[in-house]
Amino acid sequence: MLKKNTKTAKLKMLRDVEFFPDPAAPVRVHRAFTRGTDLHRHEFVELVLVLSGRGGHVAGTSRSLIEPGHVLIVAPGRSHAYEPGPGLSVINLIIRRTFLREQARTLRWLPGLTTWFSGSARPFPPPVRLGQKDAAACEELAGRIEAEGFTRAPGYAAMQVAWLLALLGRICRAASAHAPEPDVRGRERLEPVLALLEREYRRELPLAELAVAAHLSTRSLLRHFRLATGTTPHQYLLRIRLAQAGRMLRETRAPVVEVALACGFRDGNAFSTAFRRRTGAPPRRRGNANVEHSTSNVQR
Repeated sequence: MLKKNTKTAKLKMLRDVEFFPDPAAPVRVHRAFTRGTDLHRHEFVELVLVLSGRGGHVAGTSRSLIEPGHVLIVAPGRSHAYEPGPGLSVINLIIRRTFLREQARTLRWLPGLTTWFSGSARPFPPPVRLGQKDAAACEELAGRIEAEGFTRAPGYAAMQVAWLLALLGRICRAASAHAPEPDVRGRERLEPVLALLEREYRRELPLAELAVAAHLSTRSLLRHFRLATGTTPHQYLLRIRLAQAGRMLRETRAPVVEVALACGFRDGNAFSTAFRRRTGAPPRRRGNANVEHSTSNVQR
């Protein structure tokens, strides 16, 4: 759970130098299976795409529920923390402050951006929920940014800027549309299904079994599930499996095939195809290249 620390002066400040070993890179992508963090601040901009699971985002005295399809932007210097939840998996895009200054003339035309990057005296902006199409597009764009960082081909920093501008544009347009939140009652009705997917992701979970858990017909389950999460049970399960596999690649030396089987994929080829489609890079390269910079108080 979140550790209590209300004195801003004593909060951990995460520095650019800890997260940007390459001075040319405008952004760094980190996929995380989040177990929660202490209150902290950072010099950079943090953009968070929630892929699967549930958790909490704490800013000052306010707390927001975060779920698949939610997007958060945390401006430099803002204190915040994450509360752990079942299966919470996110993509963190760590963006240099200099990017905002360098792209100011372009970014000023994006609707809603000034609200998201408000100063510390203003209320913390709530999460934005993306529809299924926008969420998938943003995840693909994040994967392209990530792949450029892995390969570091000539001009990769310029390509990262291009993909990042496209990503921010997509998010800001969705935010300005003020899409309504799915109804809470429908989401609560799916609690047993979400818990089952997050607990039993290693095995096959037929739609009929999920429908029984929700006391719904399969057709009603699909409708309620899409309204509540913005995706299908199959895609939700795939995201959980990929998040767990990514964690194993970062934290263990297990072979790719072993990781695939441990996370519910039928074989290494199926896992590699799904992983490449989601991240833009093969799992072996991702496991070797994504060396995280840890801090004493924050698990990222």
